[in-house]
Amino acid sequence: MPCIPCRTGCTFICSLFALLLPVHRSELEQLALEKQHSEETVRSLRARCLEMEEQCVQHGRMHQRMKDRLQQLDRHCQSSAQQVCELLAKQSQLMQERNALSEEMQNLRIELPNLRRNEPVST
Repeated sequence: MPCIPCRTGCTFICSLFALLLPVHRSELEQLALEKQHSEETVRSLRARCLEMEEQCVQHGRMHQRMKDRLQQLDRHCQSSAQQVCELLAKQSQLMQERNALSEEMQNLRIELPNLRRNEPVST
């Protein structure tokens, strides 16, 4: 025959267990939902991280292409500026030559009538 204090103790423990079990199950269900939400968030953040890493790589490549293009344009601009300087120098030289020739022509126009006057008249 079982002991009455043991039976009372077991009954008490069983009733406590019956009271705590639904609370514990509810807590477990809540924790399971939170875990699932956390796992979904982690998956989403990992995917976003990979996407951003790829965008970063693409941006780096585009940046390098733009840098290369700017250097190419800079070299072309420097070359064009050098050609403009050379053309301006040539134009200046030609203008000086033109002015010198104009001056020489003017002097010849003045001297020609004087030379004709000094020539002996042939008959």
